[in-house]
Amino acid sequence: MPTKLTAPIFRRRLHPSLCEMLLAEKGSAVTFGDWDGLYLAASSISGVGLFMGHDVMEGGRILTVVGELVRFTYRTDGREADPNYPNAIGIAKETWLDPALDNPMNFINHCCEPNVIVGEDLRLTALTAIQAHTELLLDYSTTELDLGWSLACACAADTCRRDLRAFQFLPKELQAKNAKRMSQRMLADLLEMTRGVK
Repeated sequence: MPTKLTAPIFRRRLHPSLCEMLLAEKGSAVTFGDWDGLYLAASSISGVGLFMGHDVMEGGRILTVVGELVRFTYRTDGREADPNYPNAIGIAKETWLDPALDNPMNFINHCCEPNVIVGEDLRLTALTAIQAHTELLLDYSTTELDLGWSLACACAADTCRRDLRAFQFLPKELQAKNAKRMSQRMLADLLEMTRGVK
């Protein structure tokens, strides 16, 4: 039986190796008390990942991201706006949502071949049909508009981009594919930024 995760102390950014220690100590999986079917388990991508305990249809809603709204002005020197919020999810121009301590989004890993996306109303949605006990994987570039943001990638997908940048730097075919599922607010801000409107 998986161990229930109820204490906010297990947030990845506060204790990077605590999840790995917990898994080693408690067994193969740690579940979230109020999140139907979601659990943490060993990931082939990065230590610990977020997994789905049951099948999800393409387009199925998995969870809603909740947390603290964070606003920062993009920097003009090419650096990231504020690196102190590593789990924050871009939801609009110069606006992020820092997931609540008990929100499973804190444990979702990046992959250049994702199976989920953060869409309208901050819903984590399945891009494809997801079988039970599959790791949920998000393309982090689909949640970032900050031109100064970057991250090294080692997801080992056949299409791994190695260096992640904001949505604007995605190949055009990936932008078009992901735009179909992204929030309208994010897309509107992206269009405004692309046109150079302040």
